[in-house]
Amino acid sequence: LTHHGFCQKALELYQEMQVSGTGITPHIAVAVIKACASIATLHQGQLIHSDVVKQELWSDIFVGSALVDMYCKCGTVEDAVCVFDSLPHKDVVMWSAMAAGYAQHGYGAEALQLYERMQEEGMEPNEVTFVSILKSCASMKTLDQGMLIHSEVIKRNIDANLIIGNVLVDMYSKCGRVHEARDVFDHLPTQNTVSWTSIIVGYVDNGCGEEALKCMDQMKAQGVLPDAVTYLCGLKACCSLGFLEKGYALHA
Repeated sequence: LTHHGFCQKALELYQEMQVSGTGITPHIAVAVIKACASIATLHQGQLIHSDVVKQELWSDIFVGSALVDMYCKCGTVEDAVCVFDSLPHKDVVMWSAMAAGYAQHGYGAEALQLYERMQEEGMEPNEVTFVSILKSCASMKTLDQGMLIHSEVIKRNIDANLIIGNVLVDMYSKCGRVHEARDVFDHLPTQNTVSWTSIIVGYVDNGCGEEALKCMDQMKAQGVLPDAVTYLCGLKACCSLGFLEKGYALHA
């Protein structure tokens, strides 16, 4: 049920199991915890966490990862940290879930510290980890750390990953290095709406309005559809440059 989006139904079925006295397995626990994460039902997630502890399933690595992810998605990062730190064994999925939670809720410094802990403990980060750490570098504008992460991405030959590439464009732009952002953008094997919007935002935020508008023209010429953020940036560029007619054309 959870896999097909019927999260509330899955939780109702779980409640029926509890009433009937049916025990839960790690597989069931993971499924219902993921359902709570999907619809951000913190109270229900806490109740299931309590059941997991009673059934002595809390140390299962898959259950633990699901709990960390659930608490992060429900916005209670402190609870996610408590679960994370209490688990005797952690895999890269769990580390990545914790890093994503930190990045999502603005705990940039903690995300970078977590990455250092991963390295100290010999845990190999994956693509998800790098995306979260790069997002944290972007939000904190820590260029040096971001460049180090970029070099690690290149060493692992995953710099062509579109999601990582898009985050790199955003990171360099937010750090004021729009030329490096454009270099990353140009070397992506393909560019989607997020890619184009990221570089356009970077140009606008760094005072390069004409380049932003050129990118919008190139984007449309390649058949990539702008989104609301792209148009907003285009209008900002027109405003800063005094391009009234161009702004009207974008609005139309």
